[in-house]
Amino acid sequence: EGGHRKHEVASFVKKHRRLYTYKGENRGSEKFRRSKNHKDLILFREKEYKSSLLYYIYIQDKKDNYYWYLLPDNEITDDYVREIAALRPDSSNKKEGNMFENYVHNNRMHDYFDTSKMYLALEDFAVAKLKKHHWLQKKAEILGIKSLSPENNVQPQVRPKSNWMTGYV
Repeated sequence: EGGHRKHEVASFVKKHRRLYTYKGENRGSEKFRRSKNHKDLILFREKEYKSSLLYYIYIQDKKDNYYWYLLPDNEITDDYVREIAALRPDSSNKKEGNMFENYVHNNRMHDYFDTSKMYLALEDFAVAKLKKHHWLQKKAEILGIKSLSPENNVQPQVRPKSNWMTGYV
């Protein structure tokens, strides 16, 4: 919502049930909220989710709690890494440009960064607002839902340690 493909996205959402559009905003104190004017639009505090994603990229070293989902190592391309690492400190903001919420892309391609940021926001929304029966497989570690049958009780795979950002920042 609001991007360069706004009409295409809106058309797709209208044709499919249970889909939402997303728009970043930085007003108010709520992390996210439903739009009063558009029932399928969710408004998120963009700077907060940008900061969270940058924290996960550059600082978070815990790998045991599914903080951020990545592609498998063999599917991470140079373009993906370049776009994830596109945001940098704002050099025009001498006082607070180094704070994650003030990082800028300066016209570098950053679509993968944006979609990862949207994923974090939509996951928070889904966990807080959707009823448990809306979850497709009826299991999600974050919700504390146990699988319904023993054959569905698959243990999560542990992601191998990777230094995939080396050379890009």
